[in-house]
Amino acid sequence: MVQFLLWYLTIGLVGLLALPVAYRFLPFLSDRGYTLARTLGLLVWGFFFWLLASLHILQNDWGGVFIALLLLAGLSLWASRGISGWRDLFDWLKGRTRLIVITEILFLAAFAFLAVMRAASPDITGTEKPMELAFINSILRSPSFPPADPWLSGYAISYYYFGYVLVAILARFTGVSAGYAFNLGISLVYGLTAIGSYGVVYTLLARWSRRRQDEGKRGIFSQGWALLAPLIILLASNLEGGFEMLHAQGVGWQQSNGTIAQQSQFWSWLGLQELNQPPSAPLSLTPKRASGIWWWRASRVVQDYSMLNLLEVAIPGVPFSSYYPPDSKPIEVIDEFPFFSFYLADLHPHVLAMPFGLMAIALALNLYLRGAYESFESFTILAWLKRPEFWLAAIGLGGLSFLNIWDFPIYVALFAAAFTLVRFQQSGWELKARLQDFFSLGISLGIAGILLYLPFYIGFASQAGGILPSLAFFTRGIHFWIMFGVLLVPITGWLIWLARRQGDLHRFSVGLKLAFGVVAALWVFSYGLGVLGMNLAALGSLVQTGGNGSLLGKVEQSLTNWGGLFLNLQGGNSPTDILWNSLSRRIEMPGTWLTLGFVLAGTWALLASFFPVRQLQEPDEETSVKAATAPPEKIAISDNLGDPHGFVLLLVLVGIGLTLTPEFIYLRDQFGGRMNTIFKFYFETWIVWGLAAAFGAVILWNELRRLSGAGVKLVMIVFLAGGLVYPFFGIIQRLDFSKTAEWTLDGTESLARFDPDEKGAMNWLTSAPYGIVTEAVGGSYGPAARMAAHAGLPTVLGWPGHESQWRGGAVEMGSRQDDISQLYRGRDWTAAKAIIAKYVVRYIVVGGLELSTYRPDDKLGLRGLDETKFQKNLKVAYQNSGVTIYEVPSYDLPAVKETN
Repeated sequence: MVQFLLWYLTIGLVGLLALPVAYRFLPFLSDRGYTLARTLGLLVWGFFFWLLASLHILQNDWGGVFIALLLLAGLSLWASRGISGWRDLFDWLKGRTRLIVITEILFLAAFAFLAVMRAASPDITGTEKPMELAFINSILRSPSFPPADPWLSGYAISYYYFGYVLVAILARFTGVSAGYAFNLGISLVYGLTAIGSYGVVYTLLARWSRRRQDEGKRGIFSQGWALLAPLIILLASNLEGGFEMLHAQGVGWQQSNGTIAQQSQFWSWLGLQELNQPPSAPLSLTPKRASGIWWWRASRVVQDYSMLNLLEVAIPGVPFSSYYPPDSKPIEVIDEFPFFSFYLADLHPHVLAMPFGLMAIALALNLYLRGAYESFESFTILAWLKRPEFWLAAIGLGGLSFLNIWDFPIYVALFAAAFTLVRFQQSGWELKARLQDFFSLGISLGIAGILLYLPFYIGFASQAGGILPSLAFFTRGIHFWIMFGVLLVPITGWLIWLARRQGDLHRFSVGLKLAFGVVAALWVFSYGLGVLGMNLAALGSLVQTGGNGSLLGKVEQSLTNWGGLFLNLQGGNSPTDILWNSLSRRIEMPGTWLTLGFVLAGTWALLASFFPVRQLQEPDEETSVKAATAPPEKIAISDNLGDPHGFVLLLVLVGIGLTLTPEFIYLRDQFGGRMNTIFKFYFETWIVWGLAAAFGAVILWNELRRLSGAGVKLVMIVFLAGGLVYPFFGIIQRLDFSKTAEWTLDGTESLARFDPDEKGAMNWLTSAPYGIVTEAVGGSYGPAARMAAHAGLPTVLGWPGHESQWRGGAVEMGSRQDDISQLYRGRDWTAAKAIIAKYVVRYIVVGGLELSTYRPDDKLGLRGLDETKFQKNLKVAYQNSGVTIYEVPSYDLPAVKETN
């Protein structure tokens, strides 16, 4: 409880310090950035600390963190000079009591809710939690920046680790241990995301409500309706939970004498893994699984199948659209949504970036609304460089690359699109000019964001290797609707309502042509890449080689290998079969691309209707001052300029791009398939579509009347209720109130109870002088590298698979895994001493995990761990009944490599 209060008070202080900055530079948001102040302050605080520590101006200690906080305070003092006295800010706060009270209650409730959820299940074990704990501890303990890679000694972290820096500075400032900081960190992100989404939708609704009043209609309670945004984004889930409930009840399964049939036509057609198997007896209302982890399946709704798997078991004459062959092997695809991510509680970059992504959306919204009061000229870099808000956007958008690099291009594109839409509304449509607006601002912001975070890029490597065509892989329509139905229903209803209001069928026909062109272009591009990939081997054979060792010989071999890998990935050997079968399956199962095509047509047609009704006049000095300082809802809005519907259409358009693109192409990485692309793109889609769905649902609820309106409302309620089934059962299962005495926010506390020897060794290392550790090397998601993760000291090698992902290969790891095995198994002290010197090892851990990992293996001719050489030549620095830690004398701290 004390730790929670410390974090709550600290983030409140950060929000207060950042409020003048938000108030000055976000004047066109209805809340003047109040709901974003905490997020903005944390970002700027972390940016100052990280940058100055990386430049070796600040120390990585409490003093350095405090100085960075003072710099944030100084920035606020500077920003306050642009406000008409502090009285202006205080008067604004006094006039927004209801907004402030709702925001503060929402933040505290959301922060506390997830903290309670984590207290009921606090362990930092399983999945990627050990990795994330390792990053936090390494940042806390690294002598300088860049922080050391905890699982590859001698190297800096090669990952987008800014989110862990933010958690670490809060932990250091409050004096909270990493075990608490992990669970408080994810709870804080939940709270910041709640108020961030609330603030964006509040501004949109306040603008719309003002327009209703201008039209002589009744306004709405925007502060209350905006609460739908955090409900949809953070609590509502995909519809898989509803199917879990139906499956647990035996719906769709034939029963005879208490025995459930082994096959069900409905569940086989549905194609949700695990749910295509008979339910566990006895039947019940509550979702369940023999393993007890029923909730995992919701994050794996989308299933890919290679062409070869389908062809092997296909039934002649039966179309693929009628079933998924039960014997075919699915390829796992991750389709997380926010509630699942917070329920799982991996403190992963895509989660850490959520409030900052919403801040980026708010920055774009502020720019869009500014267009109602200011005439935008064509983009010129010199003019924009003079704008403080440009640099605020560069810090915010650039920080997204450091937080979760996938978000960076998405939100830069949204920001540039908002500017382009305003230019269209003010100056009309001229393709060349509007493209220039979009790319000029986007590229300039991208470059500025990269330059501000340049020290991060110097030491960063990636596994990304271009794009691949998605021939065999695509999302079935039913799976797409299970994933996004909760959001698509209000969005689609709102689009239809808006189209009827605009009443221009000609523009819809234009939208249909554009949608057809986009889908056709993606199809042609994807299949063109596919044809090229499937003919790489043939191209290689055309190369005239001068021998295997020549350059041309290597080119031929590479092309042949790549072509073979591509064919194997697509699941076949015949290019013709792959292409025709892919085409036939897409035509037989068109649900996803047809859905997105029609939504794209409507969205583009409606965007085209937001042209200016009258020419915007250049504001005089008095008008400009009023626009920059007065509450936006008090200022008259010019026709379509600043219409919130236009910005929401942009959000819908971004989601269409994120979901349509991986139907045809995906990012190449070490996993081979679409797993990561779907994962990252679908997650961001949930955020932008969640905002649009909340806005659209409020519009429909307040605008629709009569019987048809009641029907639409009923459908929305049914789908939202379906999306709440998953969190309802998940929360009930997680919160066992009979065990509240065991609840804690310390994620390492259970280790002290179940393995006190291991915990004792970790505690000793945490306070021991800095140095490199050797311990058991093992596979991902297991207990390997646990000492480095908990103590923050770098180990020679942790999870090799993850290091390979972070660095795009295994070059940096070299022979480390074999060397550590030799260090533990070998009998020769001279050889062991050479390995110790090679990696500048200070501490050697010998515990139960090392004895198990390096046990004798007669089949492979491997000896078991030999501790004698350590006992004879090294001193025992720490020992208990289960773990011994040996220390190497005369230790010299090695330099950390910043480049890879």
